[in-house]
Amino acid sequence: MQDISVLNNEIDFNCTENFRLSIQLCLNGFSFGIKDDVNNEFILLKHCPFINNRSEYLIDNIKHILEQEPILRKKFKQTQVIYQSEKKTVIPEQFYSNNSISDLYRTSNKIENNEILCINKEPYSDNIIIFSIASELHQFLTNTFHDCKIVSSIIPLIHYNAIKEGNTKTRILIDNSPMSFFDIIIYEDKKLLLANTQHYIKDIDIAYYILNAIHTLNIDIHDCELIFTGEYKENSEALSILRKQIRHAGFLSIVNNRREFKNTIINNIFANILNTDECELLVEHIKEEE
Repeated sequence: MQDISVLNNEIDFNCTENFRLSIQLCLNGFSFGIKDDVNNEFILLKHCPFINNRSEYLIDNIKHILEQEPILRKKFKQTQVIYQSEKKTVIPEQFYSNNSISDLYRTSNKIENNEILCINKEPYSDNIIIFSIASELHQFLTNTFHDCKIVSSIIPLIHYNAIKEGNTKTRILIDNSPMSFFDIIIYEDKKLLLANTQHYIKDIDIAYYILNAIHTLNIDIHDCELIFTGEYKENSEALSILRKQIRHAGFLSIVNNRREFKNTIINNIFANILNTDECELLVEHIKEEE
């Protein structure tokens, strides 16, 4: 286990029903944060890497974390699980209907027999996110954690862009996954231009895809801001190239406990947990028809 940050050592964890639990889940690890709503601050942040990162071992990995972290077995006021997966699509709300969910999802993804579709609505934008999750994993999470809401990892990017004020016309966010895919969100004057998930082989491929998107959308490179979140190597060629091309480039700013976190490790791992905390979401789960 790896403690990233303990923000308050004096909290009584016997009163967890007054706290909220936020979890970020992907194949390579389990991160969680515990928030005290009374003081409006996170009191604990922790990251637990998985030894085996294959999808068939995901539930067993989570069970192992629960055995090692007794605090997670307590009852919380609410639990939010941020699920990181490349299988998702973002659509304008105007196209959304219960009858078209499967068809819209299939335009960019395949639904496996063991999966169900989930729907998120980000309250500060007019977009619907449809993503899939293994039905067994979904059942395990909702049975294990009290009042469990499962949201797509692309929500923090959309949420951040929808509410964040900036000094540039265009904002580009890149959320990199250690599983060789990244999410890219491009907003121009508060309007969503692009929301996509892209696979890559080499780190430098990220720079190629971003610069190509900027060129295709005819974005003024001098009037845009590029924000990184997720996991990157210190010697990342992609980051080096993009920072040279785009003057306004840096890591996502996260603010909690009335102070801004500057530690890169904390920023990379916990940015999604902290930046979605105040976001009240429409969360629905729709089973795929046989």
